[in-house]
Amino acid sequence: MKEKSLKLNMALNAVKSLMGIVFPLISFPYVAKTLSVTDLGQYNFASSVIGYFALFAQLGISSYAVREGAGIRDNQEKLKKFCGEILSINMLVTAIVYVVFFMCLLTVPKFHGYTALLLTFSVQIIFTTIGTEWIFGIYEDYLFLTIRSIVVQMLSIVLLFVFVRKQGDVIPYAVVTVTANVGANVVNCVCAQKKIRFGLRKSLNLRHHLKPILIIFSTALACTIYVNSDVTVLGFICSDYNVGLYSVSTKIYTVLKTVATSTLMVAIPRLSYYIANNMQSEYNKQLKTILQTVIVLIAPVTVGVIMLRREVILLLADESYMGAIESLVILCAALPVCVLATFVGQCILMPFKDEKIIFKATMISAAVNLILNLILIPFFAQNAAAFTTLLAEGTALIIQAYYARKYVKLSGIFKTIRNTALGSIAIVICCVLLSGVHLFAVRILADIVISAITYLVILMLLKEEGIVFLLRWTRQRKSEEK
Repeated sequence: MKEKSLKLNMALNAVKSLMGIVFPLISFPYVAKTLSVTDLGQYNFASSVIGYFALFAQLGISSYAVREGAGIRDNQEKLKKFCGEILSINMLVTAIVYVVFFMCLLTVPKFHGYTALLLTFSVQIIFTTIGTEWIFGIYEDYLFLTIRSIVVQMLSIVLLFVFVRKQGDVIPYAVVTVTANVGANVVNCVCAQKKIRFGLRKSLNLRHHLKPILIIFSTALACTIYVNSDVTVLGFICSDYNVGLYSVSTKIYTVLKTVATSTLMVAIPRLSYYIANNMQSEYNKQLKTILQTVIVLIAPVTVGVIMLRREVILLLADESYMGAIESLVILCAALPVCVLATFVGQCILMPFKDEKIIFKATMISAAVNLILNLILIPFFAQNAAAFTTLLAEGTALIIQAYYARKYVKLSGIFKTIRNTALGSIAIVICCVLLSGVHLFAVRILADIVISAITYLVILMLLKEEGIVFLLRWTRQRKSEEK
């Protein structure tokens, strides 16, 4: 029963992650084509600003609450006390954050033109706090979270089509986003109280909770600066138009990155098991297979999007976003670097319990990203934001790889790199030869199908281990289904 439950939770998490990718791909093209580039820029800038306040309000409490609460969930009295203390700390921090937010709203000139948007987005902060989603993590109730997530996202898409109908509908778009978030957290709050009844407490037990919370928060802060500083700095220094262009590039990059890195997360438990049981040879073999497979998969995606950059933007937006082409190409170059950095961090350093190196690399990369954004964005706008992302990802990869070298020594990877390079050159040739096809849909379909077949045939002829593993895995899955 325990094993079945674990498999169910993994499947539910996979479904939830997949829906988190699918729904934005449905909604974003509609939004990009309905609103203007400037409208989208205003939305994304305001959202990125509120993201910082929301981060401080949550303070890493959710991760800490799930980790600590799961260990005492069989003791109702202890858990009630713990949940009351955590909620009280969260409410206190949220109140402080709102005070700072309103002070900034009054004193920062840049915010004056975004007052309505910022106030709308700020509603999410308090409702996220009272939503106590971490309760469901403590009880491992992923079924509820998955169903709720799908229902809320479906509702938000319906509301989007109803209320966002023309250029200038930025506030309605923000209201739709906030309504979905508020609704989800109201449902959370009601259902959480059915699992365990608890309330605010006068005694917060800060001495016990504060240190681990702040450690988790520091990593989350570094990650947020790393991810969001591009949009925030771009919004302060340049225009909403530049932010709007960059939002298209980052949406494509984020989706590709999420899909690529999610495949690595599945491998972590198995790799950690090998290390914990001193099975070094099995670990090395599995690690090599994972790296080969990742390289084989990420290379054609990167090259394909670069070659079809114009068509990809037209699919998600329209001609008015063609200024995003350069930043998209730069972010595509950052994609394999990011995936390799994730591989080193999550598949090598994490199983060896060297999280401090991941934190160190994230902090340094965040600093590099922020500093270079401030220096370069005034001159090169969204292209600079993309370039600094590439440099930051490269910095994280170099730092993590330097420390990871003491744990593993992988051989035979150069052959995989050579094989995928030859396959990628074939993709470029296919796309160039098909560039004369003028029908938009036909060209995209022909490029994808012919390039994929050519790439696959070349790697099979070269007997690339990564593609052999994928084919074996596919055949095994089909036989299991039968």
